[in-house]
Amino acid sequence: MQIWRIKRQLVGIVLFGSIAILIVGGLLYFILTYGTCRDGIQNRDEKGIDCGGSCPTECLIELPKKPIQLWKRFFKISQGLYDIGALVQNNNQLLSGKANYVLKAYDNKAVLIFSKNGSIMLFPGEKALIFEPNVRVGLRDPERVELELVVPKWERIEQIPPPVNVVEHQFVTGSSPRVDAIVENASIFPVKNIVVAVFLHDEQENVYAISRTVIDEIKGSGRETAVFAWPEGFRLAAPNLITFLITSSI
Repeated sequence: MQIWRIKRQLVGIVLFGSIAILIVGGLLYFILTYGTCRDGIQNRDEKGIDCGGSCPTECLIELPKKPIQLWKRFFKISQGLYDIGALVQNNNQLLSGKANYVLKAYDNKAVLIFSKNGSIMLFPGEKALIFEPNVRVGLRDPERVELELVVPKWERIEQIPPPVNVVEHQFVTGSSPRVDAIVENASIFPVKNIVVAVFLHDEQENVYAISRTVIDEIKGSGRETAVFAWPEGFRLAAPNLITFLITSSI
């Protein structure tokens, strides 16, 4: 009976010791393998700082570049009423990021008359329009527009360009000018939430008016009409150039 009790105790000790060794070994492996993945130093088998090798985070192939602000402007619609916008471009070819922005407008005395916070997704190599329509400024007309743009984190997110294009468009002159555009879905699948922006350019190809609309859905191989209208005429009888920017989600 005494021998059986001793054997039972030995089995318990061995079992407990084995479990303890597994736990301690696992902790040591985790610390040695992943513990250096957050120390801000390129060490062990890391391919970069805290990335690659045994670390769970892959190293970025390219160093993130700041988005380019192509332009930021105000566009007068009528007395005391303006559209305010900015066109930005993601110059990274592989990286996407959600940009947080603050769009501001100042009068000729550098007094802030408009400010709007928001966010916009920037996909590799693509342009994005930040657009605030029908901004009422009262008697203080805007003099300049400023844009603060920050991307907290860049990631490898692939975006397939929507198979949607403007195949026809027409500018209609008059006291309330408009642009009629035929938007075509070149795929056999429906495309939803199509955001279409239009830009009117002068002789120097500077943008002097913008507008934006949303088409809920275009069925496969289908077409829809997008209409952009302004309440008052422009100084130009007709634009020298009309361009479009389309984003969507399938």
